[in-house]
Amino acid sequence: MAYEFHNEQNYYSDDDQSTCSGSQLTRGMKKALLKLHKEDKNFHQLNRRVTNSKTKKYELVGVFASGGVGMSIRNAITGVRNFEHKVGSANEDLYFSVLICNGETGSNPLTLFYDSPDEYERHQYTQVDRVTKRIWQQKNLDARRRVHPYDDYTINTTTTARDGRRVIIVR
Repeated sequence: MAYEFHNEQNYYSDDDQSTCSGSQLTRGMKKALLKLHKEDKNFHQLNRRVTNSKTKKYELVGVFASGGVGMSIRNAITGVRNFEHKVGSANEDLYFSVLICNGETGSNPLTLFYDSPDEYERHQYTQVDRVTKRIWQQKNLDARRRVHPYDDYTINTTTTARDGRRVIIVR
């Protein structure tokens, strides 16, 4: 089951840098971007196992943590902060949050915020079970209704022709 959420919230970046997708960057550009990210105290690289039918390899995945309670929520992939939403507030329910506390980052756990479970799965090369996705979807929908009570949120269920999976679109 895939979820697609159309999010119309305002996001603000704390700097004037924009990040391109990895396929558009040259090796030198990637190196310079990584150097820039490493200067950010909330940027970390995590070692993730990537498997396919023939090989098992490990890849470094860059993540941006949001920081402690009261700090602005930050997208784990892009590093873009939403200054209107704070860690520890009810607005956390608008995001899929993950706590990394396996010792990879030392004794300090990281809280990562994603727009959806699917975004987390793609970024961290993992899978989230259906029950967790459904619970998050309902929690997210309730939070959207709480934050924007006059908007009409409807759930439209469609079936894609390619793989037959249900796609739930929340508007």
